[in-house]
Amino acid sequence: MWCLEMERVSMDNIYYSIYKLLSYDYLWNMIIGERGNGKTYGVKKMFINNFIKHNRQFVWIRRYETEFDDFEEFFSDIIKNNEFPDHEFSIKGKKLYCDKKLMGFGIPLSKGITKKSVNYSGVTDICFDEFLIPKGSNYHYLNNEVFRLFDLYETIARLRRVKVYMLANSISQNNPYFREFNIKL
Repeated sequence: MWCLEMERVSMDNIYYSIYKLLSYDYLWNMIIGERGNGKTYGVKKMFINNFIKHNRQFVWIRRYETEFDDFEEFFSDIIKNNEFPDHEFSIKGKKLYCDKKLMGFGIPLSKGITKKSVNYSGVTDICFDEFLIPKGSNYHYLNNEVFRLFDLYETIARLRRVKVYMLANSISQNNPYFREFNIKL
């Protein structure tokens, strides 16, 4: 059910590859690694590819509304690297489009309770980006955060098998997720 992957990349390839993790076919996945090694980029690229090839939608979760202030830049790295040159990407509010078709949704976990009546039947994947908070940050974990995430998951999945990818940099082991799942490294 759960997979926690903490992967060091080799000097030959400094970027994270999600393909080994995908081979396990787990429902919930935590990907924790070095800053800047491509965790977010790799998941974003996989989600876009899944939409183009299989019409699979996704949800992108961040903790707070303010973390979506620069959401209009979501595709900037993908476009800069010319990953999908034959496709047009756009953003309207917190909705992501590919070739003018709805591809994904951005949802702040802090407002997940307000999404109960939204239909997410096309969503097959969820990413919770930056799910761990570094010490000294101005942000803090939400009250009952792990259960809020489970509640939002149920709102989206509605008893379907929707995969979750939780991404974070290697930081403190003292967090509500490791406590809830008794993860000790």
